[in-house]
Amino acid sequence: MAAWRKPHYAWIVAAVTFATLLVAGAIRSTPGVLMVPLETEFHWSRATISFAVSVNILLYGLIGPFAAAMMETFGIRRIMLGALAAIGIGIAITPLMQQSWQLVVLWGFVVGAGTGATGSGWLSDRMDNRVLLAVYYGLRGLSLLCLPFAFDSFYTMGLFTLFYGLDWIATVPPTVRLTANAFGKENTGIMFGWIPASHQLGGAAAAYFGGVMRVDLGNYTQAFMISGALCFVAVMLVMLIGRGRPKPVRLGAQPLASTS
Repeated sequence: MAAWRKPHYAWIVAAVTFATLLVAGAIRSTPGVLMVPLETEFHWSRATISFAVSVNILLYGLIGPFAAAMMETFGIRRIMLGALAAIGIGIAITPLMQQSWQLVVLWGFVVGAGTGATGSGWLSDRMDNRVLLAVYYGLRGLSLLCLPFAFDSFYTMGLFTLFYGLDWIATVPPTVRLTANAFGKENTGIMFGWIPASHQLGGAAAAYFGGVMRVDLGNYTQAFMISGALCFVAVMLVMLIGRGRPKPVRLGAQPLASTS
């Protein structure tokens, strides 16, 4: 019988990271599930609840660069424990909230500040990462354009959920690779922190104005259509990354001296 071998510590780190991101992502998505119960219980408008979500998304992005810098200073373990503690505090106090501003503070600021794809990673090592991102954003745009028509049956909504969910995190590995290529591996942590920060500005705006459009128009159809169209704009912009950049000159390479 073959002797049992202890798994490499990297697998333990990967498992803990996966579990942490899974739980944190599920918690951050909770206001979407509780949208109708919050409206019914407290008579808050959907725009008000969406504003709290938009603050959450905004801080989720803006914290990124500073979290990366703090991780380099204080260590990843301490920062992760602090972030998880902030999320836990926000959740524990939630049953006590009575006013809409408390929702903004707890789920917008506290939880949002607390946490600033294997298949895609395999592909990013073997394909042009610009093409991968263009495909991911294009498929995401198509799924958003189809979403208003997916509510008719459980199966079409399930198909959208599966398709959109798999496509969501898939953008991370090629984005990291493009960041490393553009700014250098030694700067990847800080720069990748700033990229999601700008990314989440759009996410925060979409969450808030989506709620406003729902209140004014009675549905989310226009918001989904606009979001889908913006994904196709992203497809075109992604393909321009690195275009026109001068090729790096190898150190030590010297032009031949003229013999004339």
